[in-house]
Amino acid sequence: MTRIKKLNKHASATFSSYLSAWPDLLFLVLDKLLEPIDHVRCAAVCKQWQSLAKEYNLATQRWSRVAPMLMISGRSSTSMFSVSEGKSYIKNVQLPNKHKKICGSSHGWLAIVDKTSQDITLVNPFAQAMAPIHLPHFEENVSKVILSAGPALNPTSYMVVAIYNSTKLSVLRGGEEDWNCIRLPDKLFDSLTDVIIYKGQIYAVSVCGKIVSINVSKCVINSSHSQESLDVRVFMTCSREFRYCDEAYLVESTKGHLWHVQSCYIGVTQFDGSVLFEKSFRVYKVEFIDTDGCMVKHVEVKTIEDEALFLGKNYSLSVSASKLPGYRLNSIYYTGDSESVMTIYDVELGTACYPNCGQKPPGLWIAPPFKGLC
Repeated sequence: MTRIKKLNKHASATFSSYLSAWPDLLFLVLDKLLEPIDHVRCAAVCKQWQSLAKEYNLATQRWSRVAPMLMISGRSSTSMFSVSEGKSYIKNVQLPNKHKKICGSSHGWLAIVDKTSQDITLVNPFAQAMAPIHLPHFEENVSKVILSAGPALNPTSYMVVAIYNSTKLSVLRGGEEDWNCIRLPDKLFDSLTDVIIYKGQIYAVSVCGKIVSINVSKCVINSSHSQESLDVRVFMTCSREFRYCDEAYLVESTKGHLWHVQSCYIGVTQFDGSVLFEKSFRVYKVEFIDTDGCMVKHVEVKTIEDEALFLGKNYSLSVSASKLPGYRLNSIYYTGDSESVMTIYDVELGTACYPNCGQKPPGLWIAPPFKGLC
């Protein structure tokens, strides 16, 4: 037995030395690994592999954005579905009971709202030893919550933005004891459906396509703070086509563009004459003048090239599908409260498919907290 162990150790050392001498070969191996955890395991083999894995990550920027997993809640367990692998992993996560709901996921954290008190708790399902974060009391009807960064690494600088009462926004910085409710113009509003932080501004979008921006740097709690100084702007992008939109999202592309995505249902006539309603999306590129923040363009695009967008209750995000094997280029991955299956929509072809992932609604996209091997 001792001899076998020595032989195995010698073989492992020889193979490790061989690969460390041939970086290109290890790079090819890393290209085939679909999940971040596999890269971590590969880098842990030896110091040489760790160094090469860091070099690979810096050269390719493959993990600058990690594709999310689909969190699916069952009666007795929770699973994380990997789109790239096409399989699920069981995760023992303490999820909300019937008195609570999930209203967002950002940077690996879930935002859980108490249906009665509307109090918000942040939970990290990937680090269950990490204590939940209980945010200050909130009394309004919360529909979506996003974080600007992970609270663990940014305990006092991260920001929480909540959509509440359908048409209002509230902001909280880590460590603050009170929410800063932002008064939006009365002219605005049909329901807000999404909010992101883009280039130092908060941007929210309504179901009918109106976009509002707020200067993040001025969103602080201050008794002398004037709402008028927040520089709240509303951009009217509405047209007749937006009347039939049921949801809208804002996404920052991997190239730094801001996309406005609207979703709706369209009727497709079947061979038997019946009509089947399918999910459809339109994508618009939004551009602003940097000097004063005025919107100058809102143009529909017919392709998003190698991007893959992930929409739903999560912080809307995009990844470069060409760097992540198993994902479809030019596609939107969608799951929502009313959906019984995941939808993958091809932007250029205008077609949707519904892959089987064992989903029981509602599913939720959540990105594992992974910053690469730098």
